[in-house]
Amino acid sequence: PSPPSSTANTPLDSTRTSLRPIGQQLKMRQNAVCLITAISSLWVFFLGLGSSKPFQLSSSYSVKNSNSKNNQQEPKEYCYKRGDDWEQCAADHLMYPKPRTHNIEEILSRDVVCLYEPLCWKQFDWQNVLPPNSACNLNTELMFYEWGLHDGTMASLSTQIEVSMANITGKNHKVYLCNSKRAGNSKRNYHYPFELCNEDVPIPFISTWKTHASDALSEQYFNWFLQSPEAQSVHAHIVSFIPPLFDFLMSLNRTIIMNALHRVDSFRCSHEEAMNTFNNLRRLAGKYRDEQQPDHYSNPDRKSNGPLHIIAPGYIHDVEYVRHYTGIRPIYLPFSLLSVLKYAVGNNGYTGENGNYIWNAKRRSRVPQLLTQWSQTRDNSNFVVPQNYELSDLLKYRAAIVVPYSITNTKSLEQFEMNIPIFAPTPEFALDIGCYNDRSATYDPYCSGVAYTNSHHPGPDPSSPYEFSPNARHVYGDNRTDELFWIKFSEIYLWPCVEYFASWEELIFKLERRTNAELMETSSCMAKANKWRKYEMEDNLCWVMKQLEKEEVPRYNSAGSYQESIQDLYNVTHLF
Repeated sequence: PSPPSSTANTPLDSTRTSLRPIGQQLKMRQNAVCLITAISSLWVFFLGLGSSKPFQLSSSYSVKNSNSKNNQQEPKEYCYKRGDDWEQCAADHLMYPKPRTHNIEEILSRDVVCLYEPLCWKQFDWQNVLPPNSACNLNTELMFYEWGLHDGTMASLSTQIEVSMANITGKNHKVYLCNSKRAGNSKRNYHYPFELCNEDVPIPFISTWKTHASDALSEQYFNWFLQSPEAQSVHAHIVSFIPPLFDFLMSLNRTIIMNALHRVDSFRCSHEEAMNTFNNLRRLAGKYRDEQQPDHYSNPDRKSNGPLHIIAPGYIHDVEYVRHYTGIRPIYLPFSLLSVLKYAVGNNGYTGENGNYIWNAKRRSRVPQLLTQWSQTRDNSNFVVPQNYELSDLLKYRAAIVVPYSITNTKSLEQFEMNIPIFAPTPEFALDIGCYNDRSATYDPYCSGVAYTNSHHPGPDPSSPYEFSPNARHVYGDNRTDELFWIKFSEIYLWPCVEYFASWEELIFKLERRTNAELMETSSCMAKANKWRKYEMEDNLCWVMKQLEKEEVPRYNSAGSYQESIQDLYNVTHLF
C-alpha cells in the first residue's frame, strides 16, 4: 500500500509539492478501509525494520491521509466575514498564493514581481523554472540602523540586509545593529558577523518586559539623536523586534522601515496602549492623510511633512495582522538568511548522514514519550536538541521536527533555508499539543498575568476583510476557529516541501517510511523553493532601497524640541 500523502496542504497553501521525484504526487488508495486493513496486517513488520527491539504503535492508531477531503475544509469556511458572497470575498483577498490566472511571463514582467502578491511564484511551475538574476540599479550608498532586541534575530537581520544589498547593487551599504540588551550579553551563539552602532552617546535603555511607551521616553530618543552625529547620518531605521519600538523613533525625521518580526503591538498590554501603537502606525503610513496604496510611495504630492515610511513585515501573518488592525496595506519583506548562510556553512550541503533528528521546539520542551520509546528501538534515530553547535553540524541530521511555538523562529528558518527536510504538526494537531503559545500580543508571554477579555481586545479596522481575531487563544476561552484560522498564516504552512503529521503516531509512520533517497528529493525541492524565496526577498528589498533613494536623505531636522518635531511631522502634541 502507498504511504500517506507526503505534503498535507492547508487551505492557505494551494501548491501541492511532492516529496517523491519531482512531478510525482503520492496518493492514498481511494478505499480507506482497504488501506487500513492492508497496513494493519503488516504493521509490526514495517515499523520494526532496522529495530533492535520490537516497537508497535497503539492498536487504536490508523493512518490518515492529511490531504483527504475529510480533513480539508471547504474554502468558503475561510472566507472572512460570515454572510459575505464568496466570489466577492475571494476577489478581495484569497489565501496564499492567490490562485489567479497569471502565467509566468506575466508575473515576471512586473517591475516588482511579488510586492503586493506574496509568494506569487508559487502560481507557476517554480520547481522547473529558475528565477531571474537579481540586480538593483542604485546610485546611492545607504546607511541603516537596525533595531533588534531579540536574542534570535538581533545579529542576523542586520547582516542579512547588508549582504543582500551589496549583492544586488554592487555598492558598500552599511547596516549597524542597535539594541538595548547589548549583543555581548546575549545568549545566542551568533553565526554571522555584524557591527554595532556607535554608542559614544548612549542609547536610552529599554527593558522589553517592563518599559511602557510614553512621550517622555520618546523624547529621550529625540535628544539622543540630536547629540549623535552617526545617528544623524542614517538614511533609515529598520525596526524588527520589538516592533513597537518604532514609536520611539517617530520624532527623528528619518525613514522607518517596519520589518516587524512579531506582532506590532507586542508588550502593549492594555487596550489603550495597543490602540496608541496602531494609530502611530497609521501616522507612519500616511493613513491620516492618504491610503497606503502602491502609488502612495511614488506620489510627489504626498501630503506629509515627514519622510517616507515603509510598512513591510517579515512574515505573511504580520502583513495580514497589520492590515486587520490598521487598514494599512503593507508589503512583504521576507525575513531570510539565505544571503549570509555562507558565513556559517560554506559550500556544505545536506547529507542526513548521522540518522538523528533535530528536535526544534520551545526551550525545555520534552520529547513525547512515544517518540522516545520508538527511538530506543532504532540505531542512530534519536531526537536531539543541538547545543553549542556550528550551523554546518545540522546538515548531518536526517530531518528536523519543528514543533512551532510562534509564527516562526530563527532556528526553523535556518533549517528550512539549509534544505534540511522538515516535519511539522498540522495546524489542528499543533493546537491540540499546545503549540503557538508565543504567538499573540494580548496574552502571555508578552502580557504575562494580563488576560484580556474579548471586549477588551483591540477591534479590527473597518476595512479589514477578517472576522476572526488574530489574538484569539482557545486556552483562555476564545474561539478555537479564530485561532486556527490565523496560525495557518504561519510560515511553516506556507513554505513548500514541508511534510505534516496529524499525530505522533503518524510522525513515526512517516519517519519509518521515508527513505534517504526520498529525503534527498525533499532537500532538492527546498533548494528550488529557496532560490525563489531569495529572489522575492531581494526584489522587494531593491524596491525599498529605490524609494529611499528618491527621498532627500539624510534629512535635516530643524526642530529644536521633541514637541516641535511631532507637531511638525504629525500635527499632534503627543504620540501616546
